Amino acid sequence: MILVEGQTGDAMYVLRHDAVKVTWSNGDGKEVVLAFLRQGQYFGEMSVLDGRVRSANVIATDETEVYVIKRSEFLGVLERNPSLSIHLLKQLAGQIRASDQQIEYLALGDADS
Repeated sequence: MILVEGQTGDAMYVLRHDAVKVTWSNGDGKEVVLAFLRQGQYFGEMSVLDGRVRSANVIATDETEVYVIKRSEFLGVLERNPSLSIHLLKQLAGQIRASDQQIEYLALGDADS
């Protein structure tokens, strides 16, 4: 377990090697897999940006290596590199659009779907 939903977070992570899964879970042990991330992808950015608790669990699927970027360092890099900020905003917008599509499908789809 790399990150635990509901815990405070002061760092984000970039996958150096292998993969992780991002999940939500309830108290009964049920788990929903939100995503699988691979080398070069990142996670934990939401807590770093908004200062709130972790929104999901991140679990290594095998022996995994990550780079750790502390909140203060990351925010400093964003301030000095507007192009990186724009890239991150585009990535977050894409995630929101994908979530919106999934919500639309679940809310407006017929019962058989």
